[in-house]
Amino acid sequence: MFQSGESVRTRCARGLRGGLWRFVQVSAATVLTSLQPLLLGVLLLVVIPRGLYGVIAARIDYRVHERIISASQCPRAGNPRAADVGAGLDV
Repeated sequence: MFQSGESVRTRCARGLRGGLWRFVQVSAATVLTSLQPLLLGVLLLVVIPRGLYGVIAARIDYRVHERIISASQCPRAGNPRAADVGAGLDV
């Protein structure tokens, strides 16, 4: 997750570096698997937990982002008194 004080350039560099690292990992996995097919099982044991963690982290980030957006779009969400303002106006 990105920190609030970092610049766009820092975020882009971090994303590029992460993408490049994944490319190197996939390339190395492809070469090792072609050389020794038995390593495919070991590689899957390494990759599956990381993939599941990535999916879970993305879901949590999405839920947090969705709550922040919905709270910021509803003017009464952060103020408990604002909900009572129009309570006695039903005629």
